[in-house]
Amino acid sequence: ERREALHRIVQQQKNVLAQEVEEARELQFGMLPSNIHIPNRFSVCGKMRASAEVGGDYYDYATTAEGEIVIAIGDATGHGLRAGIIVAAVKSYFVSGAEALE
Repeated sequence: ERREALHRIVQQQKNVLAQEVEEARELQFGMLPSNIHIPNRFSVCGKMRASAEVGGDYYDYATTAEGEIVIAIGDATGHGLRAGIIVAAVKSYFVSGAEALE
């Protein structure tokens, strides 16, 4: 009975961790542009396949008021939540910098 209780606790912890990792993965993919549209200029597409549940790959783009295109492509060292946090910070810096260009 004690062994079964311990097994249930371990399984619950695994389930919680798996849910947190899935949420981090969704957050990471949510930071990537879903539709790259640069009118009258280019057709562009992007795709990322993470080698781990959460990775450090990132890409984004912005256009300036003058119509110039600014592209960011990066790969944070490593995988996992640390790399995901770095990507979140880079996204924040990129968006702030792109807004300054407008």
